[in-house]
Amino acid sequence: MAASEPMGYEDLRGALSKVLTPSDVGILVSVWELFGFQGAAERLGLTEGRVRHRFFGSIKTLERAAERDPTLLPLRDVFLNLARIILSGGPEGGIPLCLSSGISSFTITSSRT
Repeated sequence: MAASEPMGYEDLRGALSKVLTPSDVGILVSVWELFGFQGAAERLGLTEGRVRHRFFGSIKTLERAAERDPTLLPLRDVFLNLARIILSGGPEGGIPLCLSSGISSFTITSSRT
């Protein structure tokens, strides 16, 4: 996949799985897909507190991994900005298409139709 191509869900899972456990990848992707901690918790059969704890722990893991591989910083930024939007009550009109101005090479598209 070229850097300018949009990143689909499988690409996202693949990039995250290089540094996160499969369960943490599932949590991050579920929060992204459902745009919230509560919905992800219900989908995964976990408490909302557990989802939040693992979500923010995964962001810290991405940050530490990005010290060795700076290409991971945009992924960290996407999920950090997603958390900020969710915790602030969400944007008007739904989820923004791009959560960070620095992620043009990591545009995430849905493979769902």
